[in-house]
Amino acid sequence: RQDSEEERWKVFSTAYQIALSMDTNTAGVKDIARINALSEELSAAQNNLTSGSEGPGGPGEAGNEQVVQAQQALAAVIDAAAAVKNKGQQNYTDASWTAFITAYNHAEAGRNSTDMAQLSKLRTDLANAQKALKEVKLENGNTVVVNDVLYKVTNAAKKTVTAVSGTNKNGSTSITIQSTVVVNKETCTVTEIDADAFKNYKKLKKVTIGSNVTKVGKAAFSGRKNLKNIKVQSKVLKSFGKKALKGTNAKLTIKLQKKMKPATLRNKLIKQIKKAGNKKVKVK
Repeated sequence: RQDSEEERWKVFSTAYQIALSMDTNTAGVKDIARINALSEELSAAQNNLTSGSEGPGGPGEAGNEQVVQAQQALAAVIDAAAAVKNKGQQNYTDASWTAFITAYNHAEAGRNSTDMAQLSKLRTDLANAQKALKEVKLENGNTVVVNDVLYKVTNAAKKTVTAVSGTNKNGSTSITIQSTVVVNKETCTVTEIDADAFKNYKKLKKVTIGSNVTKVGKAAFSGRKNLKNIKVQSKVLKSFGKKALKGTNAKLTIKLQKKMKPATLRNKLIKQIKKAGNKKVKVK
């Protein structure tokens, strides 16, 4: 080979050996930035190496060696990506994970190609897809629907959500406010039922309130003339909003936990319920 080609070959080989020496089992997850940087170095070195070659692999023996080196360079990037792939999606977004897996599968399928341009593209695409993996973040305002109830994140730092409203106003006869819900792959505590949350639920007959709810908002169940049963699983329910029971059935029964925290909370809550708009409500 000419001296200039020898020099380009030496640069490429050095970049390849550095990439190959990395511990991909840990670097695949913990040092993605370094892997991407090495991939870019390899790509630049390979482009420089092939800039003066003829055809997809270059002429004669030199071309064959270049193809082998390109295949090995792709293999190094695949190995690094495999460390991420084998740990599963974890907290990555569906879109970024799908793109990553697609690039990975394409790279695997083409790893024995003898086309230098294809090998380079497969390596670059996979490295870029791995670099673009995006983690899901829990933010205020994120929502999720669970069993016909819409929940909204009110405090992302504390992972708390509010039951905002129902999503099946004309169909549901029974509603359960969950104790926890999963939003963006984070388990969040349901602490409140929002004001007017189920105000327009015409067929609603039964409600179960989860164990972490501390507050029922104003007019939460207002106007639900068929509502006859509310079961409170929470021992920490502290507030029952004004007019929350206005217009509910005269035979409405609310069952509270026998032991609440603190012990005096139960009597205070009963007084609030009695003033919530249904004078005939029975509390057990």
